[in-house]
Amino acid sequence: TLGEFKARLQLLESFRLYIEGLNSDLHYPHREMVQNMLWNVIKYYGQFSDVVNEKLELLRKPILKELREYVKIATWKDVNTFALKESAKRTHYHLNKFVKKYRQGLQFSIKETIATYL
Repeated sequence: TLGEFKARLQLLESFRLYIEGLNSDLHYPHREMVQNMLWNVIKYYGQFSDVVNEKLELLRKPILKELREYVKIATWKDVNTFALKESAKRTHYHLNKFVKKYRQGLQFSIKETIATYL
């Protein structure tokens, strides 16, 4: 998914560095082949990092704009505890709505993002 792309690339890089750090005196028959394969996968998908970051930014901007507008409207000046409690409930509801929108965007398929780039 779009949200996991960067973390997965970092995980592959960590694994590659781990394999690279294995003691070469010990016999690991496919160590170099696996290391080279990981390097190629990281480099291939790494070229799409900018595209993924742009897509994330495009996803985030309208949600952030809408959130900032809502924050301007929301008021916490109520002295009545009941009104303050209701205001907090409404604010919590709206914040959850923004988080839900962002999470839905993060679930977007990375395959489709890369396909638009190619």
